[in-house]
Amino acid sequence: ILRRARGFIARAGAKTTLLRVARAVATVLDNAHLEVLRRRVPGLGLIPRSPQNTFKSRVPPPSKPRLRVALLIGCITDEVRPSITNATINVLHRNGVEVVPLPRETCCGALHLHSGNSAAATLAAAGLCRQIDPSSVDYIVTTAAGCGAMVRKYGDFTNSRERDFAIAPWVAENARDVCELLVEIGVQAPGRGVTEQRAVAYHDACHLLHGCGVAQAPRELLTIAGAQWFDLGENAICCGSAGVYTLLHPREALQLARRKVDLLIAAGASDLAVGNIGCLMQLEFALARAGRRDVNVWHPVELLEAAYQAEVGESG
Repeated sequence: ILRRARGFIARAGAKTTLLRVARAVATVLDNAHLEVLRRRVPGLGLIPRSPQNTFKSRVPPPSKPRLRVALLIGCITDEVRPSITNATINVLHRNGVEVVPLPRETCCGALHLHSGNSAAATLAAAGLCRQIDPSSVDYIVTTAAGCGAMVRKYGDFTNSRERDFAIAPWVAENARDVCELLVEIGVQAPGRGVTEQRAVAYHDACHLLHGCGVAQAPRELLTIAGAQWFDLGENAICCGSAGVYTLLHPREALQLARRKVDLLIAAGASDLAVGNIGCLMQLEFALARAGRRDVNVWHPVELLEAAYQAEVGESG
């Protein structure tokens, strides 16, 4: 039964149509003031609220780009939190990086691997490699730590029979989290930080910290955005998302997330930043279950884009 559940979760997570329907249902229920009720529905309860800033405006690509990158949007991110994708494209364009989004149906295979289906993960990874032309891009950029950790393992597939894995080592070596890339190239600071009056707690996503080895870059990005940030505490301990763990073991996962909520409430923070869509969903879910809808959960790149928009007087 558990194996079947894992397989279903992996297939559902990679089906953008199902995610789109789930987000639409969640939005309708939230607008009808039924969020408390839908947060108790398995799966649907994890869909995040629409953020305050939607970043619908698009910054045009630079005429003379410093870099050209392929953006792995991620199966889940663009459907349940499209503001992360929009903010990423805007921030990269503002900093002279031309973005080439990979097709929306492109899956890195992480969900399949989390679910124990290595064969399906291998096929998904091969499909992603077919979309990459190393001669036309400098890096492959991810916004979801789970995706980032997965593509950095692509070098492990070099012994596969899939001929598409010829570029797998290049993909693994040139994968960058968006925060990591921005710090590497030197990001332009906004004129004034939109978050300077807000206390922002930062939590390390396990896949970002342990899987990608990225710890400092998101913190530097929050500083550049003008946030008065601090570590949430117990940052190296999982929030309970852990790939598909939150769906397979919801009670235990919620217990882990509640510990994060306790730390957040004790610190008196109004905002929480985390660099992974799974963690974002899990932490907002736990906050909602605790009745703390006053705390907003963000990806660090969203806060930087909010600062840019405030600088030029754009409306989110």
